[in-house]
Amino acid sequence: RTAELAVTPEWLFIDGGASEDKKDHPVFSQKDPISSGLQQVLLLYAGSLKHLNASDMKFEPLLQTGDETAEVAFSDLQTMNPFGGGGGLNPNPRRKPTRDYYTLAAHITGKLPEEGAEETAKESEEDEKKDGDKEEKKKRTEINAVVVADIDLFYQEFFQFRQQSQDPDRELDLSLDNITFTLNVLDALAGDDRFIDIRKRRLKHRVLATIEEKTKDAKVAAEKEKLEKRKELEEATAKEQAELDKRVSELKKRGEKMNTIELMQRLQILEREGNQRLDARKRQLQKDLEQKVTKIERDLNLQVTREQDWYKMWAVVLPPILPMLVGLGVFFNRRAHEREGVARSRLR
Repeated sequence: RTAELAVTPEWLFIDGGASEDKKDHPVFSQKDPISSGLQQVLLLYAGSLKHLNASDMKFEPLLQTGDETAEVAFSDLQTMNPFGGGGGLNPNPRRKPTRDYYTLAAHITGKLPEEGAEETAKESEEDEKKDGDKEEKKKRTEINAVVVADIDLFYQEFFQFRQQSQDPDRELDLSLDNITFTLNVLDALAGDDRFIDIRKRRLKHRVLATIEEKTKDAKVAAEKEKLEKRKELEEATAKEQAELDKRVSELKKRGEKMNTIELMQRLQILEREGNQRLDARKRQLQKDLEQKVTKIERDLNLQVTREQDWYKMWAVVLPPILPMLVGLGVFFNRRAHEREGVARSRLR
């Protein structure tokens, strides 16, 4: 089961599979242990980072987008509230296609620029006078930081997704590496890399390929039949609505000989009765659709179960056959050797 989400183009799904076609712009940097080996990260309404050519600091992109991108102004993301206060999110903001690659997270290391280094040196001297730490000045001129252009990367819902990832009855099947990425950042900056490689390991769910292939046609047929039944429901509903509209139109044409009040009363009665019939028809058709869909799914599950039972039966029957044949061979071979050299009169 998969829950429905109001996903918008501003939700950025960074998927490792996208790097296979564009090796020059990997979405996850394989050079840095923080991001190497990750598979999918979700960012909501993210910004971007750029490396200034004038900077001497090392700028290692950790997360990048592909080139099917666009930009959205912050002012276009919100709708105006006529009564004041903050408005809601605009579901269809103006998007400007750019086709550029964007860096969403980066690992920045190096020494501070001269101005920053001078300020830091003064602070270090004051600290050195206070506690006599001569190494503090050197340490404070070094930068080791990870910058992410989206604070929603640490959204609490991602922690819930991680907790539910092993639940077979979960409503939303999202296997994201947001929390893994976050913990990797914290460990890397703290200088503790013991768990970084361990976190990247994932349980691989292996399907029974032969059974999947056997039931593939049945699944396709079931989905096709579902679509046909839903189409029938839509057509029947549209037909009932057209019939109601036709009756209302005919009454309006005949209403030229009636006064306005009488015409309005008849129209209201006709529309009320027509809507009641239409709602009843919709409920009946929806009920029929649900029953047919349930039957289709039940038949599909039965076919899958039959295929599974068939393979389970052979899995039980076949393994003992070879040991039994070997045992019979050993038995008759030993009997033959036992009879060798024995007088025929002594054999029973």
